[in-house]
Amino acid sequence: HNDCTPAELRIKEVNTGIYIFNWEHLAQVLPELQNDNAKGEYYLTDVLGILASQRYTIGVHCMNDPSEVQGINSRRELAYVEGLLQKRLRNHWMDAGVMLRNPDSIMLDCEVTLESDVEILPGTLLKGKTHIETGCVIGPHSVITDAYIGENTVINQSVVTEAKIYDHVNIGPFAHIRPNAEIASQAKVGNFVELKNTRLGKGSKASHLSYLGDAEIGEGCNIGAGTITCNYDGAHKHKTEMANGVFVGSNSTLVAPLNLEDHAYVAAGSTLTEDVPAGALALGRSRQTIKAGWVESKAPRK
Repeated sequence: HNDCTPAELRIKEVNTGIYIFNWEHLAQVLPELQNDNAKGEYYLTDVLGILASQRYTIGVHCMNDPSEVQGINSRRELAYVEGLLQKRLRNHWMDAGVMLRNPDSIMLDCEVTLESDVEILPGTLLKGKTHIETGCVIGPHSVITDAYIGENTVINQSVVTEAKIYDHVNIGPFAHIRPNAEIASQAKVGNFVELKNTRLGKGSKASHLSYLGDAEIGEGCNIGAGTITCNYDGAHKHKTEMANGVFVGSNSTLVAPLNLEDHAYVAAGSTLTEDVPAGALALGRSRQTIKAGWVESKAPRK
């Protein structure tokens, strides 16, 4: 641009700077490049004139869509080009039968794949090689990365990373599904629940405020609010295993390694360090003590 004449500046066609060369021909003329220009730089574009003067054939391919070769030299230009790509991806998936609510607020990676009749709500990011089956509702404000989501699953305001979630599952709001988590069909993961390297069986529920790490949980289990699996001893990770139909009461601490057999029942507020047989009730509480008149005895004297 700095070296153009006024007549040259009026030309609307531009060189994108994308070339395919015969290397043998290019190598012969590169030593002839000079830097006698406004910037004192060696311009690869000068090679074309040299090749033409030596009667080599030069072909030109014209692009009908300028956005295909849009240059990027600043963060503003990068954002502009990313916007063009996002618009193209959104239009592709809407034409394929995907419902995007407030499309401009939704971000899609190129390798994401969506089946028809998926609904993506505002503020959602779909990243990596995420695949979402038909009938799902994702968002608002969810981030799904390299995950598989089965049919008719709902993910509400949650983060899912490198996990498999199967059919008819409900996630969130504010759940965190971390790598190597697997959630079977008809299961539920509620608000402020975190899973990592854990399988939650068919129809099982962890509805509130729980951490389930390095766990194998069977079918039809109920995980009460505030339950945590203590999987890390400071040096090694340990596994918690639950068979089918296990009931874990609220505010329970499960110290791994631990095995709860079929239909075991954990009383609320328990800390468990030993395995629980099938059909047994486990309690791990301190005995309650009541001191009558304690409040009055501690009241400040006037």
